[in-house]
Amino acid sequence: MTYTEYELLSLLARNRGRIVTYDILLSEVWGYDEVAELQSVHTYINRLRKKIETTANRHFIRNEPKIGYRFLGED
Repeated sequence: MTYTEYELLSLLARNRGRIVTYDILLSEVWGYDEVAELQSVHTYINRLRKKIETTANRHFIRNEPKIGYRFLGED
């Protein structure tokens, strides 16, 4: 896991069950708030999902369209 992936997962896990907005993700993980960089967020989320969601039935990170992401964790 890369440093950025770890920071992203850590932020989502600390806010388990709550939506973490794109603005917060960009600010806390990348240190800026450029909306143009949303593709970076999506790219890193996809990489992170491939590493932590090892089976088709396990979904830990949910996209909240046009808002951000929510970490569900294990139930």
